[in-house]
Amino acid sequence: MKLAVIGGGSSYTPELIDTILAHPEIPVSEVALYDIEASWSRLETVASMAQRMAARAERKISINSTFDRRRAVDGAAFVIAQFRVGMMDARVRDERIPVKHGLIGQETTGVGGFFAALRNIPVALDLCRDMQELSPDAWLLNFTNPAGLVTLAVRRYAKVRAVGLCNVPVGMKMAIARALGVETGRLTLQFFGLNHLSWVSRVWLDGLDVTERVLRAYAGGASAPPEPPQGQGSTVAAAAATGAASNGDADARVDRDWEAEIVAGLGLIPSPYLRYYYFTDEVFRRERRIMATTGTRGEAVKGMESRLFSFYRDPATAHLPQELALRGGTRYSLAAVDFMGAVCGDTGEVMAVDTTNGAAMPDLPPDAVVEISCRVGAGGPTPLAVGRVPIKVRGLLHSVQTYEDLAAEAAVSGDHRTAIWALACHPLVPSYAVAHRVFYEMLRVHRRYLPAFGRAEHGGRAGEGP
Repeated sequence: MKLAVIGGGSSYTPELIDTILAHPEIPVSEVALYDIEASWSRLETVASMAQRMAARAERKISINSTFDRRRAVDGAAFVIAQFRVGMMDARVRDERIPVKHGLIGQETTGVGGFFAALRNIPVALDLCRDMQELSPDAWLLNFTNPAGLVTLAVRRYAKVRAVGLCNVPVGMKMAIARALGVETGRLTLQFFGLNHLSWVSRVWLDGLDVTERVLRAYAGGASAPPEPPQGQGSTVAAAAATGAASNGDADARVDRDWEAEIVAGLGLIPSPYLRYYYFTDEVFRRERRIMATTGTRGEAVKGMESRLFSFYRDPATAHLPQELALRGGTRYSLAAVDFMGAVCGDTGEVMAVDTTNGAAMPDLPPDAVVEISCRVGAGGPTPLAVGRVPIKVRGLLHSVQTYEDLAAEAAVSGDHRTAIWALACHPLVPSYAVAHRVFYEMLRVHRRYLPAFGRAEHGGRAGEGP
């Protein structure tokens, strides 16, 4: 079968190829790597690296690169979306500008995540139109951030089979396995929530419920520390490890104690991204300090990518470099390959997927896109019902889900008022006035990627008065 990778010039792509090569039971015979012409050097480097990896593994997989997205998508069984409109420079602006307004600067949540969504959703919907015509039976596996919000827009405004996938549930499962001292394959987890806003409510080991054992381990601080988010949190963790941001009780609390404290209070295991909501002030202060000294996470990633591509360009190289593990987002390929394997083999494997809620979480609307454990087979994901969610997390879920509804609508309509109200509803934005100010500053710097919003002046759609 054919696999298309949209954003094939990503530094992540060799990991995806490596994981596919390690799973010969998934019958991939062709991989089409697509990217924009501005990324031609990266695309050709990754394609050459992937070809060497396939040759080393003695797998007969055709790996091709193209600037023609329709050619890449044509006849594909699976399409992986992993693109970033505006590339890394846009991410750096997403991280820096909110901090000027006293807000968290992060690529997937808050103001930064919102503008990433505004840039990425129109391109995702355009991709879906190509798929409807050229590969109508294909599955779109969306990793483009913010993954849940982009997937919501696709499932609401396009007619393709689509799911969102993320490496965070993979990392959480690995952390729980470490805490128990067992292999991940023996565990089954019940995830519920939204992408980057999810919790684990139950854990089974070899079919036996061991939730209380896991909660005791986490609440007692006996678990392995959570892996940092792939956004600014990674910079925080790295700086703390070198002592650059290790001063003050608040810093230590964010680094070491936040998870144990939250687990004890909730009786749930939180995604690492929940630190942005549960310890907003502490994370913001550290983010601002680190940004002033070592730069944003996006700027750090640019340096990492330069080194990674130097490694990939070596014609003698056919294996993954160790530094890729520091890039953030690693092991995303496990989610992709697990989903493809479950669909192709009709296995019924249980895994966390971003998909339409239906009746699985009655506290959220049926058409919300939730991150939830699903049984995955030939027909795709079937969410496992979790019932009413605990009251301690219900309000946060409602707020962010409301924001996502409005954000998806704004990305499609280009309506200024809807966009501002979306931001005003986000828990990390304190007021409508702040939402208004930061929206127009961000719109001005990103307007080349946001044609639906018209002029960036004060006002409503296409610059009309508010």
